[in-house]
Amino acid sequence: LDVSFNPVAGSTFKKDWRLLGNGGSLLLFGGSERSGKKWGILSTLNFVRKMGIIIPITLMMRSKSIIGVNMLKVADHKPFTIQHCLTEVVRLAIDGTLQCK
Repeated sequence: LDVSFNPVAGSTFKKDWRLLGNGGSLLLFGGSERSGKKWGILSTLNFVRKMGIIIPITLMMRSKSIIGVNMLKVADHKPFTIQHCLTEVVRLAIDGTLQCK
């Protein structure tokens, strides 16, 4: 893959990482696997364990990149950016450029 957009993270991260080709990018924009867990810090630690540890030299040696976006932080600090993106997605869906199934 050239790029993977991953809203789940956790256990799906390693699979996406393996599927990336040289020069590929992994965009993490959520952690839905973590949400709704009742064990607090233990759930968070398990979530991190499932993702593993990436050492920066690994990114360089494999020519891969990881981009992380916390959508809640973006919404808190740049609400007009979120508004613009959502408006554009709706516009693309209405004009048929983006097809929703």
